[in-house]
Amino acid sequence: MEAKTYQKVQGLTRMTVGELRDKYLEVFGEETRSYHREFLCKRIAWRIQALAEGDLSERARRRAEELANDADLRTRAPRDPVASGSSSSVSPMERPEAGAANPKGEKNEQKQ
Repeated sequence: MEAKTYQKVQGLTRMTVGELRDKYLEVFGEETRSYHREFLCKRIAWRIQALAEGDLSERARRRAEELANDADLRTRAPRDPVASGSSSSVSPMERPEAGAANPKGEKNEQKQ
């Protein structure tokens, strides 16, 4: 990274959120909805570096697009992350304790 680019990126750490939002508008040409300081610093730093040293090559863009298209993206989290690996559909909170009576009055045996 060139010294001038490095100084610009380092200068971001001393900016307020309002100044970062203004800088974002300057380098991206559009307003941001974010007020998260660290996010804004990283995005602006990436953009400053990309403008100074060049963006991704066309080959790298195509490869990234291929990877994104091939990825199995999950659109929702599993219902119960703890029980997702087990074959039982009953969560641990709903499982009766060993020796406890079930609604039919029978004793439950704990499997080992």
